[in-house]
Amino acid sequence: MKLALEAETAIIQLLILDHEYYRKQVADSTETLHAPDEPHSFLQYKLTKTKIKIHKTNLKNNEAIIKKADKGNSTVTLYNKIFLYNTTTQKYKTL
Repeated sequence: MKLALEAETAIIQLLILDHEYYRKQVADSTETLHAPDEPHSFLQYKLTKTKIKIHKTNLKNNEAIIKKADKGNSTVTLYNKIFLYNTTTQKYKTL
């Protein structure tokens, strides 16, 4: 509602001939913002489930967990082992 009021306030300050055009533009933009998401197809659903299963398996095999970070919407991958990265071989090794 606040967005609509701000848009109307801005439109009123324009030339009278342009009011209807910009009202239509704002209405179309708000419809796009509030449109529901498209439902996923069965193939996309199956692919997503497969990816989740692969990630869970990788986490389990590497003895890792995913946790929420202290601030923000970030996540952190925590390993139960300590990994060292060798820059010459470009591989990880455990302690």
